[in-house]
Amino acid sequence: MPKLPSTVIILIAALTLIGTSCSRTNNNPTPDHTEPASSDEAPKLAILYFTDWHDGSWAEAAFDAGNTLLTDGSISQLALRPNTAYGTEAVETMRELAANGFNPIIAHSDGYGDAVKEVAPDFPNTLFMFASGTGDVSDNVGDYTQPFHDATYLAGILAAGVATNRLDTPTQTDKGKVDTSVIVGGITGFKTPACIAQYNAFLRGVHEIIADITGVFITIESWVDAEAAEEAALRQFESGATIFYPCGQGPAYGQIEAARQTDAIATGFIGDMTGIDSSVVSSYVWHLDKAFGEMVADAAAGYTLA
Repeated sequence: MPKLPSTVIILIAALTLIGTSCSRTNNNPTPDHTEPASSDEAPKLAILYFTDWHDGSWAEAAFDAGNTLLTDGSISQLALRPNTAYGTEAVETMRELAANGFNPIIAHSDGYGDAVKEVAPDFPNTLFMFASGTGDVSDNVGDYTQPFHDATYLAGILAAGVATNRLDTPTQTDKGKVDTSVIVGGITGFKTPACIAQYNAFLRGVHEIIADITGVFITIESWVDAEAAEEAALRQFESGATIFYPCGQGPAYGQIEAARQTDAIATGFIGDMTGIDSSVVSSYVWHLDKAFGEMVADAAAGYTLA
C-alpha cells in the first residue's frame, strides 16, 4: 500500500447544515445589529451564544455566517448576543429580540433548548432555532444538526496514513490494511448524537487503513474547557492513545496541546487549526451561512412551523 504523505492537509468540507424547520431559500444579511440592507422587508436575524464569538471554531462559524448574510443583503439587521447564559438570561434576551421583530432567532448551542421552548409559544410568528439535531422540535421551534461525520471519516483516513508512515517496516494483512494496532483517544464536551456520530466515523476512517483499532471516547462536561481536555488527552496518551479526535472547541484545543507535548496525532474541529501545531494533520470548515440562509429564507417567506 502506498504511503500517504505526512503533510498537513486541510479538509475544506462544504458542510451545509439544514435546520429542521427550514425548507426554502431567500437571501439578505447585516453586522452587529443596526445597519439596514437593501430591502426594508428583509428579515432581522439574531444569534446568541454563551461565550465570546472569536474562538476560531464553533462560535466564530456562527459569527461569520451572520455577517456573510448581512453583507450579501439577505437580512436587514443582525443582532449578535455573545456571553448569554443559559436559563433566565437567555429567556429574557430572546423575549427582547422577538418583541423587537427579530426573526429568525438562533440560539447557537444545545444548552438553549429549554429557554427556546419557554419563549417560543409567546411569539408564534417567530422562528426559534437551536443547535441540537435531536429532532426535539414542534410548532415554531426547530433545530439544526452538525453532519460532520463525512469530514471526520476522511480525517480518520488521513490520521491513520500519518500514523502508518511513522512505522519502520509496515506490513499488510490479507485485506490490504496495515498490520498494526492503534488506540484512538476521543474527547467531547458532551456525548451528543452528533459527537458520537463524528467519532464513530473517524474510527471507521482509521480502520480503513489500520487493521486493529481501539476507541476510547470520554466527556469532560464542557465545550470550552481546553485545560480539562488537555489533561484528559494526556491520560489517554499514558494509556496508549496516539491519535486524538475532539468534539467541541475546548476538546480540540486541549488535545492539540497534548499532542504537541507527546508527538501524537491531532485533528482540528470546525475551522482551520492546522497552523496551531504540526501535530494537527487535518481540519474541516463549517459553512454555516448555508444553514442560516435557509432559516432566514423561511422567515422571509412567512413560514412559522418547524
